[in-house]
Amino acid sequence: MNYLESYLNAVEERDPGVSLGLQNSVIEFQQKYLDKFEYVSHRVGMLLGHVQSGKTGQMLGIISAAADLDFKFFVILTTDNIRLQKQTVTRAKLSLNGIVICDENDDVLFKKNSFIKPVLVILKKNRSILTSWQRNFAMSELATMEPLLILDDEGDAASLNTQVNQDDVSVINSLIRDIRHQAPSSLYLQVTATPYANLLQTEESEMKPDFVHLINPGKGYLGGEFFYNEDNNVVELISELEKDELLKTKEIPLGLRRAILNFIFLCTEYFLEGNKTCNFLIHPSVKIADHEMTEIKVKRFIEEILDDYRNNSSSLTYFAKDVFSTLNLKRSFEEYWKNLSTIIVQIKIQLINSNNATEDYIEGYNIVIGGNSLGRGVTFPNLQITYYCRTSKTPQADTVWQHSRLFGYDREKALCKLYLPPSLFHLFKELTETNDAIFRTLQMQGVDGISILSPEGARPTRRNVLDNDALAFVVGGVNYFLATPGDEHTEEIDEIIKISDSDNDIATVEAIEILEMVTDEEDTHTLKSYINCMRILLSLGHTKCMLHVRVNRDITRGTGTILSPNDRLLSTKYPESLVLFMYRLNGKEEHKWKGKPLWVPNIRFPENLCFYTINEENYKDEIENS
Repeated sequence: MNYLESYLNAVEERDPGVSLGLQNSVIEFQQKYLDKFEYVSHRVGMLLGHVQSGKTGQMLGIISAAADLDFKFFVILTTDNIRLQKQTVTRAKLSLNGIVICDENDDVLFKKNSFIKPVLVILKKNRSILTSWQRNFAMSELATMEPLLILDDEGDAASLNTQVNQDDVSVINSLIRDIRHQAPSSLYLQVTATPYANLLQTEESEMKPDFVHLINPGKGYLGGEFFYNEDNNVVELISELEKDELLKTKEIPLGLRRAILNFIFLCTEYFLEGNKTCNFLIHPSVKIADHEMTEIKVKRFIEEILDDYRNNSSSLTYFAKDVFSTLNLKRSFEEYWKNLSTIIVQIKIQLINSNNATEDYIEGYNIVIGGNSLGRGVTFPNLQITYYCRTSKTPQADTVWQHSRLFGYDREKALCKLYLPPSLFHLFKELTETNDAIFRTLQMQGVDGISILSPEGARPTRRNVLDNDALAFVVGGVNYFLATPGDEHTEEIDEIIKISDSDNDIATVEAIEILEMVTDEEDTHTLKSYINCMRILLSLGHTKCMLHVRVNRDITRGTGTILSPNDRLLSTKYPESLVLFMYRLNGKEEHKWKGKPLWVPNIRFPENLCFYTINEENYKDEIENS
């Protein structure tokens, strides 16, 4: 039996039904890249999969397939997190028969093996650890003679050069380069769900992937398409003021109260079904003090529920029945209600941040509160409810998307619930469409299909890993609309567009002039980035724009995309065109506007184009020279 067969058998024994899809993906990778590896170069590639969709299993499968091709030297790099590194070591030892697995302290085992068997070294991206093992590899004559396969888990984090704008090289980046180049040839695979920073690397960085292998999620996976869909009942929108009420007042906001009661009912359901694990994630902000404030309020509210329950409070009963009516539970309210106090005393409240680390959420009924520590690599079993109100003036797409811990395989579809304000729902919905568009573009055209452009706007990733200011990220084939339009120039736009429904071709220059008259109440730079993208398109020869005007519309503010189903379908009929919808809303106060009419734009850029900012000066030069 070869290594890959052995690995797939181990996977099937542990998780029946998974191995076939895994086998197909690994074999496809082998045929495209491992079979064609020429053993003289240092290639960079990417394994791109959805958040919590099974990328570790793919990594171990690729190692097994490579071992069957006589690769003997493997390294997995994990984030600088002890638990995650140990978890990867344990999983590798359980799955990879015949391959020597070396932990960070197994330097003697590494030297003793002498590549008699294939060897896999699993290391955290930590300065001292990588320095020590870089020396171990350099001192091993055989290690400097064997081709090296490196799989960099979360390859967009820590590995990239954070000193690029200082004309220097950061320590972790330098050590990874040294380890790669000590081997006569190497294949360095960046494994991630958020490829933005990697795709924006320059050739000189030695970190830009020259190919991307897409990992499709397996059966039963719930991701962005499920959670950020306006047509399901998963999302319960909370007030935009919820975060301020939670963190700046003594009150417990309504959305959080509803989410906690939802969790209590759900834990009761799990208890009655004999399921001993259920998790509820609360992500209020990045600050530890805010986590502690939230913990105090959650504890207080649960104590209040218990007191009111024991005192037969009619107000609690009324509120609980209202929450219960929104849930998809199969028993009667009374059956859950009589078990309520039994469940409440079993619920644990846990903080996870840089001051608090725990794995107690693996079992039991848990309310987990935290910030950044709830991101990359942390998996919560049976995570059914998420309450998210963290905001940022300039959100980073990769960081925000990694907060989607609710994605995964062991979620009960009918019982999932997500509480967040409309603005964040809109952001996550747009990120879902953006990620899907990236996957489609990469699948059709590969890395070369990604166009890097230079408007100004919101960042796709952190600035310090790019050799210029990366501020905007807009993808073709997605409908973008302005979430916070103003009404200052309605009459002027009326004169240009005319107040009647119409469908016309106009010059891209005219479309830009129209959008320049639209105002953004919050000055989020979103509109500016769209205009700049249109200017880039103009410089590339897209001189025409399809303009669709719709007037006399009554749409409630903050309810998602403004396009009607017919117009959304219409926008998809011109995949290679720039399409602009201008909706003239009546702006009634009962629809949460200011009582004045206003124009709201919706823009769809040509498919298979991704717009990223790279450098404002380069952008100006491109426009001036076009």
